[in-house]
Amino acid sequence: MGKHGRTDDGYNEVIQRLSLKSSQHLVPPYQNIGDSWKDKPREALRSARKAMGLPASKDVGYLANVLSDLRAQVEKYLGAPIESAGITMPHLIALYQEDLQDAFDYVGLRYLFFPIRYDVLYETSAAYAGYGYGLCSDYIDRAWASVGEYWKQVAWNLEDLMARTPYYKRPVKVLLMGDQVHDETFTRILEAVLRRQTADMPDIVSEDSQFVAAKGAAEMAKRMPYDPYR
Repeated sequence: MGKHGRTDDGYNEVIQRLSLKSSQHLVPPYQNIGDSWKDKPREALRSARKAMGLPASKDVGYLANVLSDLRAQVEKYLGAPIESAGITMPHLIALYQEDLQDAFDYVGLRYLFFPIRYDVLYETSAAYAGYGYGLCSDYIDRAWASVGEYWKQVAWNLEDLMARTPYYKRPVKVLLMGDQVHDETFTRILEAVLRRQTADMPDIVSEDSQFVAAKGAAEMAKRMPYDPYR
């Protein structure tokens, strides 16, 4: 198939295969450094193919052809060129975001990252939004609807940070800085997240938090004349 050839029956075969657990493989972001090294040959082959002007993989080639056909149809309908697009991701366990991004790159489309968790918009979530559910009433105004919503987001961010790194050792000490770390609501949220995400509650150090960074810089400056590497 050419770069802008039409989709054939191979596309259906690809979609069926990507729905199988046996088709799953390692993919960035990796869970640990070992997985990163194991995936080096596959990533190197993808990079080499792209450097030669080929799709990153055979699967990417089929996806790119579908995108090319859709793009041509939409541009004909609109009477204007399309330079960027967003895409909803079907729930295929072996279809990865890097495949979609590489397919977009291959046909010259800018891949739009949605402002949602992990930048991936699954088709079920898109359909939910399409029916008008789960949407902000005023998406242009970025001000928080309420103080409660703000703290809810803070709690989610802290929880997500811990949940995304389960392979890291849990902290035994948490160092806080800034002039708002003694806020009672923040302290309560932080302690609640740490209790859920750690077996033993770590020490929370927040003394002199507003000036601790300046103190650290002063300590480093004091040691500069004795730097053995200078």
